[in-house]
Amino acid sequence: MAHSACREDEQAGRLAVVPLEKPGMVRRINMVHHQDFSHPEILEELRRLYIGRR
Repeated sequence: MAHSACREDEQAGRLAVVPLEKPGMVRRINMVHHQDFSHPEILEELRRLYIGRR
């Protein structure tokens, strides 16, 4: 879980946060768009840019 997602509960004392050994973990992401989005070339370019940064 991202630290930002539980920071409020940590500060309130409802959760304890334990950092993992490997901070460089790979996170899988997905692009979401409306089915009627009329510029698939933009989505493809974003995908190529993201893949190139890994």
